[in-house]
Amino acid sequence: MAVAAKFGPNTVAVCTFLESVKDVPWFSQVGQPTERDDELTRVEFDFLAQHHGARYAPWGAVLARTESRIESLVFDSQRLGEWGAIRKLVKFPTQWVDDFYLALNARYPGYYGESCLYAHELVDPPIRLLWGAVDEVMVADLDPSLTFFGSLVPWLRRGHWPCGWQGEWPQGKLILW
Repeated sequence: MAVAAKFGPNTVAVCTFLESVKDVPWFSQVGQPTERDDELTRVEFDFLAQHHGARYAPWGAVLARTESRIESLVFDSQRLGEWGAIRKLVKFPTQWVDDFYLALNARYPGYYGESCLYAHELVDPPIRLLWGAVDEVMVADLDPSLTFFGSLVPWLRRGHWPCGWQGEWPQGKLILW
């Protein structure tokens, strides 16, 4: 991810974060056990497929509530340009996503279940989580208590896919594929 934009007063921190995720093995450990499985709610592909019409419903209110807090800060501090630059710049590397989808389609060939959709059509990469983490860094000078998305980054860095939250954050459990 080449940095081509300024990100306000936290540009250095944003650039450092972006540099730190360049070599992440995105989605390479999806479905694999972790050392903390007893602290998580583990799900399989079927869980995500069942939610394909409302992909972010398993997050409950925490995702939208945190995004709203960030967006308020972005508008109030007039950092809409910086926020837009993040949306344009931050993407999951195509090769990792392609490899993941090819493996998913190999595991679930043809239409999935009773749907008229292939497995890869039932799940979108969790880009909102990555954007949220970068956004939290961008507005950290305004509200350093925003740490929800940042708390998910270690899971993404290890190749896992956070896909929901049970309970009221920070209490509760992460739902992990």
